[in-house]
Amino acid sequence: MPDFKEDDHALICWYEHQLDKLPISIKMNKTATIEEIKAYDADIIVIATGSNPINLNFADDGSEAAKSKTLCQAVNVLNGEVIPGQKVAIIGAGLVGCELALWLNKKNLDVTIVESTPDICGGGKDMCFANYDMLRDLLNFNKIRVMTNTKASQITSEGLLVKCTDDKGIEKEENLSVDTIVTAVGYKSENKLYKELQNEPRLVYQVGDAHNVHNIMSAIWDAYELGRSL
Repeated sequence: MPDFKEDDHALICWYEHQLDKLPISIKMNKTATIEEIKAYDADIIVIATGSNPINLNFADDGSEAAKSKTLCQAVNVLNGEVIPGQKVAIIGAGLVGCELALWLNKKNLDVTIVESTPDICGGGKDMCFANYDMLRDLLNFNKIRVMTNTKASQITSEGLLVKCTDDKGIEKEENLSVDTIVTAVGYKSENKLYKELQNEPRLVYQVGDAHNVHNIMSAIWDAYELGRSL
């Protein structure tokens, strides 16, 4: 976990402590089914199933070197499942992609961010502008290369082929020398269970990313407002 996420880690520990103190039954490592939910016969059902990272699949140039490149999700790197190589391309300059780039840069890795839009984090429209401004300054200060108006095209023997569009609309290709390609292009709500319960004769709510993919603060407020109103 990045060191600048220590407060988030402390919050998780606080939640764990509070849940241990309260008479709440928690079943871990179990997927809820609609049959089990119906059998429980609850008056109110709250779906907080979160979201899943959006997958990107790239063709390679057919070479053995291209096939040996590591392609993974940002979450795989953050939770320690994948240890990136020395040269990393991060596809997506949202909050996750930018923060991951800063963290890997602190580990002395060579990081390049590839973003299809003209600016990082959507120009800051969905976040506190002060945070957006600081994030942009930190990327510049740490000399992390950010390629905007650029789309990833193909995994090659050298690394990642990208197509860049300049201010005049002229497109050019560049072959980035990388050994690890990390995708961070957003999340999609996991709301299958919520949809399956729509015809149930009871109150069914969904909160957090299952309702609308955003950030931890929005998820907490979402749950708080629902809990307060029940």
